[in-house]
Amino acid sequence: GDRVEPKHIHISIAHDYKQSAKVWLEPETKIEMLGKLSERDMNLCLKIIAKYKTVFIKMIDRKLNNEKVKSIKIRKI
Repeated sequence: GDRVEPKHIHISIAHDYKQSAKVWLEPETKIEMLGKLSERDMNLCLKIIAKYKTVFIKMIDRKLNNEKVKSIKIRKI
């Protein structure tokens, strides 16, 4: 069968998906792949993740239940 990865998100800046970072949300928040994000940008992203982690997990659960999920765009924190 298909291997199921732990819940995670991909982070990209300005639609540059090839440069994206990958962050595990469970069992704990952990950077899996930094991509081309600067340390400063990644630290900002980790703050956003801490603030919205439950929202991200709910969106992942919706996707796993075959419900429509849009990209989450955060412009300011």
